[in-house]
Amino acid sequence: MMHQIMKPESRERGASVIEFAVVLPLLLIILFGIVEFGIMFYDKAMLTNAAREGARYGIVLLGEDVSGNPIRHEDTDIIGVVTAYCGTHLVSLGVGATPTVTVTVNRAGPASLQDLTVHVQYPYSFLLLPNFLTFLSPTLTLHAEVVMKNE
Repeated sequence: MMHQIMKPESRERGASVIEFAVVLPLLLIILFGIVEFGIMFYDKAMLTNAAREGARYGIVLLGEDVSGNPIRHEDTDIIGVVTAYCGTHLVSLGVGATPTVTVTVNRAGPASLQDLTVHVQYPYSFLLLPNFLTFLSPTLTLHAEVVMKNE
Protein backbone atom coordinates (compact mmCIF):
# COMPACT_ATOMS: atom_id res chain seq x y z
CA MET A 1 0.00 0.00 0.00
CA MET A 2 1.33 3.31 -1.00
CA HIS A 3 0.51 6.49 0.90
CA GLN A 4 0.12 9.60 -1.05
CA ILE A 5 2.20 12.42 0.35
CA MET A 6 0.56 15.87 0.24
CA LYS A 7 2.58 18.64 -1.22
CA PRO A 8 3.43 21.49 1.17
CA GLU A 9 1.65 24.03 -1.03
CA SER A 10 -1.76 22.34 -0.68
CA ARG A 11 -1.45 22.16 3.14
CA GLU A 12 -0.52 25.85 3.28
CA ARG A 13 -3.42 26.77 1.02
CA GLY A 14 -5.87 25.01 3.35
CA ALA A 15 -4.35 26.74 6.39
CA SER A 16 -4.65 30.15 4.79
CA VAL A 17 -8.34 29.54 4.00
CA ILE A 18 -8.98 28.59 7.64
CA GLU A 19 -7.05 31.64 8.89
CA PHE A 20 -9.04 33.88 6.56
CA ALA A 21 -12.33 32.36 7.77
CA VAL A 22 -11.30 33.04 11.38
CA VAL A 23 -10.16 36.63 10.77
CA LEU A 24 -12.96 37.68 8.35
CA PRO A 25 -15.68 38.34 11.00
CA LEU A 26 -13.30 40.57 12.97
CA LEU A 27 -12.35 42.49 9.83
CA LEU A 28 -16.03 42.97 8.92
CA ILE A 29 -16.88 44.24 12.41
CA ILE A 30 -14.00 46.72 12.21
CA LEU A 31 -15.06 47.84 8.71
CA PHE A 32 -18.73 48.27 9.66
CA GLY A 33 -17.66 50.01 12.89
CA ILE A 34 -15.64 52.55 10.94
CA VAL A 35 -18.59 53.22 8.62
CA GLU A 36 -21.17 53.37 11.46
CA PHE A 37 -19.13 55.69 13.66
CA GLY A 38 -18.19 57.83 10.65
CA ILE A 39 -21.89 58.35 9.89
CA MET A 40 -22.58 59.05 13.57
CA PHE A 41 -19.84 61.71 13.79
CA TYR A 42 -21.07 63.25 10.54
CA ASP A 43 -24.61 63.44 11.98
CA LYS A 44 -23.21 65.03 15.16
CA ALA A 45 -21.52 67.72 13.06
CA MET A 46 -24.76 68.28 11.12
CA LEU A 47 -26.69 68.68 14.40
CA THR A 48 -24.21 71.35 15.49
CA ASN A 49 -24.62 73.09 12.13
CA ALA A 50 -28.41 72.89 12.40
CA ALA A 51 -28.35 74.40 15.90
CA ARG A 52 -26.05 77.14 14.63
CA GLU A 53 -28.35 77.88 11.69
CA GLY A 54 -31.37 78.06 14.00
CA ALA A 55 -29.59 80.31 16.49
CA ARG A 56 -28.38 82.59 13.72
CA TYR A 57 -31.88 82.79 12.28
CA GLY A 58 -33.34 83.61 15.69
CA ILE A 59 -30.71 86.11 16.79
CA VAL A 60 -30.90 88.27 13.67
CA LEU A 61 -34.10 89.98 14.75
CA LEU A 62 -33.56 89.72 18.50
CA GLY A 63 -33.86 93.24 19.84
CA GLU A 64 -36.41 95.85 20.90
CA ASP A 65 -38.87 97.87 18.94
CA VAL A 66 -39.42 101.59 19.49
CA SER A 67 -41.61 101.02 22.57
CA GLY A 68 -39.15 98.61 24.22
CA ASN A 69 -40.99 95.37 23.38
CA PRO A 70 -38.74 92.47 22.37
CA ILE A 71 -38.66 91.63 18.68
CA ARG A 72 -37.59 88.17 17.66
CA HIS A 73 -38.64 85.20 15.61
CA GLU A 74 -41.10 82.77 17.15
CA ASP A 75 -39.64 79.59 18.62
CA THR A 76 -41.61 77.56 16.09
CA ASP A 77 -39.85 79.40 13.25
CA ILE A 78 -36.44 78.58 14.75
CA ILE A 79 -37.46 74.95 15.31
CA GLY A 80 -38.61 74.83 11.68
CA VAL A 81 -35.22 76.06 10.45
CA VAL A 82 -33.38 73.45 12.55
CA THR A 83 -35.74 70.62 11.54
CA ALA A 84 -35.50 71.52 7.85
CA TYR A 85 -31.70 71.60 8.04
CA CYS A 86 -31.64 68.21 9.77
CA GLY A 87 -34.08 66.77 7.25
CA THR A 88 -31.81 67.59 4.34
CA HIS A 89 -28.40 66.93 5.92
CA LEU A 90 -28.65 64.02 8.39
CA VAL A 91 -27.71 60.55 7.18
CA SER A 92 -30.40 58.29 8.61
CA LEU A 93 -30.90 55.83 5.73
CA GLY A 94 -34.63 55.77 6.42
CA VAL A 95 -34.44 54.67 10.07
CA GLY A 96 -33.79 58.00 11.76
CA ALA A 97 -36.21 59.92 13.96
CA THR A 98 -36.84 63.63 13.96
CA PRO A 99 -34.70 65.81 16.23
CA THR A 100 -36.04 67.45 19.38
CA VAL A 101 -35.31 71.19 19.41
CA THR A 102 -35.43 73.44 22.47
CA VAL A 103 -35.15 77.23 22.15
CA THR A 104 -34.52 79.42 25.21
CA VAL A 105 -33.79 83.10 25.60
CA ASN A 106 -31.97 84.49 28.63
CA ARG A 107 -34.11 87.52 29.37
CA ALA A 108 -31.82 89.02 32.02
CA GLY A 109 -30.93 92.58 31.09
CA PRO A 110 -31.91 94.58 28.04
CA ALA A 111 -32.97 92.77 24.87
CA SER A 112 -29.83 93.90 23.12
CA LEU A 113 -27.73 91.73 25.48
CA GLN A 114 -29.91 88.62 25.61
CA ASP A 115 -28.60 85.15 24.79
CA LEU A 116 -30.44 82.78 22.48
CA THR A 117 -29.80 79.07 23.09
CA VAL A 118 -30.76 76.34 20.64
CA HIS A 119 -30.42 72.77 21.93
CA VAL A 120 -30.93 69.82 19.56
CA GLN A 121 -31.27 66.14 20.52
CA TYR A 122 -31.32 63.35 17.97
CA PRO A 123 -31.70 59.61 18.62
CA TYR A 124 -29.12 58.09 16.27
CA SER A 125 -29.92 54.49 15.29
CA PHE A 126 -27.04 52.19 14.47
CA LEU A 127 -27.59 50.18 11.32
CA LEU A 128 -25.55 46.99 11.65
CA LEU A 129 -23.31 47.04 14.72
CA PRO A 130 -25.91 46.07 17.38
CA ASN A 131 -26.58 42.93 15.34
CA PHE A 132 -22.94 41.87 15.75
CA LEU A 133 -22.10 43.42 19.12
CA THR A 134 -24.94 42.72 21.53
CA PHE A 135 -23.49 44.94 24.29
CA LEU A 136 -23.92 47.99 22.03
CA SER A 137 -27.20 49.87 22.41
CA PRO A 138 -29.18 50.15 19.15
CA THR A 139 -29.64 53.91 19.64
CA LEU A 140 -27.48 56.72 20.95
CA THR A 141 -28.74 60.22 21.71
CA LEU A 142 -26.65 62.93 20.09
CA HIS A 143 -26.74 66.47 21.51
CA ALA A 144 -25.76 69.85 20.11
CA GLU A 145 -26.15 73.24 21.74
CA VAL A 146 -25.38 76.69 20.42
CA VAL A 147 -25.57 79.96 22.36
CA MET A 148 -25.49 83.25 20.48
CA LYS A 149 -25.42 86.71 21.95
CA ASN A 150 -27.36 89.56 20.52
CA GLU A 151 -24.99 92.49 20.33
